Amino acid sequence: MDLKLGEQVWHKAVDFGYENDVFVGSSLLNLYAKCGKMDKAMVFFDKMQRKDLVCWSCMINGFACIGQPREAVDMYKRMRKEGIEEDVFLMVGLVQACANLGDSKLGLSLHGYMIRRNLDRDVIVQTSLVDMHAKNGHMVLASHVFKDMSRKNVVSWGALISGFAQNGLVGNALEFLVEMQSFIDMYSKCGAPSCAHALFDQMDSRDLICWNVIIASYGVHGYGMEALLLFLQMIETKLKPDSCTFSSLLSALSHSGLVEEDQYWFDLMVSEYKIQPSEKHYASMFDLLSRGGRLEEALELINSMKTEAGLAVWVALLSGCYNHKKLLIGEVAAKKVLELNPDELGIHALVSNFFAMEEKWDEVAGVRKIMKKTGMKKVPGYSLVEVNGDLHAFLVEDKSHHQHENLKSMLDNLYQDMRGTRGLVGVMMETKQPSSSQKQ
Repeated sequence: MDLKLGEQVWHKAVDFGYENDVFVGSSLLNLYAKCGKMDKAMVFFDKMQRKDLVCWSCMINGFACIGQPREAVDMYKRMRKEGIEEDVFLMVGLVQACANLGDSKLGLSLHGYMIRRNLDRDVIVQTSLVDMHAKNGHMVLASHVFKDMSRKNVVSWGALISGFAQNGLVGNALEFLVEMQSFIDMYSKCGAPSCAHALFDQMDSRDLICWNVIIASYGVHGYGMEALLLFLQMIETKLKPDSCTFSSLLSALSHSGLVEEDQYWFDLMVSEYKIQPSEKHYASMFDLLSRGGRLEEALELINSMKTEAGLAVWVALLSGCYNHKKLLIGEVAAKKVLELNPDELGIHALVSNFFAMEEKWDEVAGVRKIMKKTGMKKVPGYSLVEVNGDLHAFLVEDKSHHQHENLKSMLDNLYQDMRGTRGLVGVMMETKQPSSSQKQ
């Protein structure tokens, strides 16, 4: 905030006749409050001919933010005497002031008043209430408000966990910390690593499990470099990575196609951190090398393993051979996969497809015979659509939905519209093509 520039703008506004404009005046109050100049704000506020709710909110929140809670409460009482009704934004500052005052009775009275006025349903207000009750030592009330929140953000979690810790309830703090970790994992699995990271950033204490989860959350969505940066940040905190940490990191680098980085950290894991590679570590390496077409290197790595390569390793190699048409190495991998007797339909389908690519129809028939003998069936995929809170499932060729005919009619109409649009685009493209005489 540039206070000097703001005051210059104010003087210009006065020159243009906006001295008594409440909107302009509240903007100057907001500037003073955010710059911590509440003495100047108070002088200007008292001179204002007309004050709206925004002006009062600026003053109350301003005093609360600079650590003058008594002045904030007094300002609120003064506002109420003038018959002005509060809003949610103003109540946040007032709750913060009560929290800093440590006045338990006033805090409880304020909370009750907010419930009666239905001002306690906003997530920011509720988070402020959690913080206030925690600072006043009422952790039962803080927990009740927290659990009643329909939507919790990272600040809400931080306020509750910090409250437990500050009141000496370490067990409760750890319990909610574990629950918070599960939310980080949930966000990452739901495709929202940024939300997981925001929650992670609010944690005062981060153990190795937290770091492993956040690194994996970026890795599973293909953000390999972000996962590596988080790993390096973890190293700076003097935490020692374990086998799970490297599994998350190598998987992240693999999903992002970062071959050199993956090999570098794989080697460092063994040489510097003295962690013997497990099948998960090897699988990440094989997956990366196989997808990159470096099948010979992948096979050499398998032969260098101190333990017998498992199913995941050979499947990764076979998949790479199928995609890059490496028949000789692929045949070795396919036979190894069948020797390990997998029970997944997808793996048998991969083996069958590989043999079909080689035009080895006897082997294809053999794999399909195994699939038929063991009763493997492909589970049909279906789509889910949520409408007004109800889930509707759709399968291919499924006509059981109660609105099937209406849906079919709508899809037919859409199809006709798209065909018409495509035809129009085609005509437009043809009209834009130069004629033969123009080409010449």
